[in-house]
Formats: sequence, C-alpha cells, structure tokens
Amino acid sequence: MKLLSLFLSLVVLALPYSVSAEQQPAESLTPSTSNNTAYISDELFIYFHSGPGTQYRILGTIDAGEQVTLMGAPKNGYQQLVDERQREGWVDAKYLSKSPGLKVVVAELNAELADHVSSKNSLEQKLTQANQQVAELDSQLSQLQEQHKVLNEQYQVAANELDNKELNIMLTWFMYGGGVMAIGVLLGLILPRFFKRRNNYSSWG
Repeated sequence: MKLLSLFLSLVVLALPYSVSAEQQPAESLTPSTSNNTAYISDELFIYFHSGPGTQYRILGTIDAGEQVTLMGAPKNGYQQLVDERQREGWVDAKYLSKSPGLKVVVAELNAELADHVSSKNSLEQKLTQANQQVAELDSQLSQLQEQHKVLNEQYQVAANELDNKELNIMLTWFMYGGGVMAIGVLLGLILPRFFKRRNNYSSWG
C-alpha cells in the first residue's frame, strides 16, 4: 500500500508537466537521419520512464547535461531515447535540447583549458631548454674568444721572434758580405804591391 501511495503521489505531481508538454510539443527535437543527438537541459535530474507518460514505470533518473540519442518522434510530449548507459526509455521532451547544456560546455571548456595549460607547460619547458642552450653557447663563445685572444698573443710573439730572426740573418749576411768585401779590397791593395816588389827583386837578381 505504501508503494502504491508513493507511486500515485508521483503521478499527481508529474501530471501538470505532462499536460504542459502536450500543449507545447517539442517540434525542434523531431529526429532526422543526419542528427539524432540531444542533451538533457540544465536541471538537477529528470525521471526516466518506461513509456510516454508519468503513468509508466520510472526506470531511474538522467543527470543534467547528459548526451542522449533520440528514437522516433515525440509522443504525448515525451521523447523516446537511449542514454549514455544504453538504457532505453522516455523523458519529458521539454527537458531536451539540441544544444549542449552548461555541464557539457563547462566540461569542454575545462578540457580546452587543460590542453592550453599543457601546451603552455610544454612551451615553457622548450623555452627553458632553449635558454639553457643559449647559455651554453654563450659560455662556449666566451671560451673560444679567450682561446682566440691567447692564440693571437702567441702569434704576435712568434711573429716578433721571426722578424728578429730575419733581421739577425740579414745582419749576419751583411757582416759576412762586408767582411768578404773588406778582404777583397785588402787583397786588391796588397797583392799588386806584393807582385811589384817581387818583380823588382827578380830584375835585380
């Protein structure tokens, strides 16, 4: 008896909604061959019946924002559908919408936000790696510049030493040439006199 009384109470409470739905049939929810997907409107939950009316057995509830698949045309203001748990039944058509509810929209926005956050973290990680590579390249450049400076100083020292050696070689050859020239001049002056005296001695003898 208690169950029967509870069921009759639910029927009485749901009857006004049934009449309202019959007066305003949900023409926008008529299924087509291209799109038979709909969404539960932003209520807390709605009852899921085994037939097109509150007089039919309640199979359970469907949460707000849940995506459902429509089956056939509305009847008595109720729409037959299949929910996400593959349950087949009827709900009041006024609680159906072709547009996703706030629950779905918020979930999609949260998913997009998560993707953006992930992309941002990935970009920040790549930026950090790039900054590290730049710092390493700057360090290598500083080392190469220091090595170039040292090599340049060594080159200047070697060049100065080479110039000094070339100068010493030139001075040495100049001295050798001057000595040979001086010896040649001396021989040119002494030998004629020596041969002249020798000829004089020969004529006296």
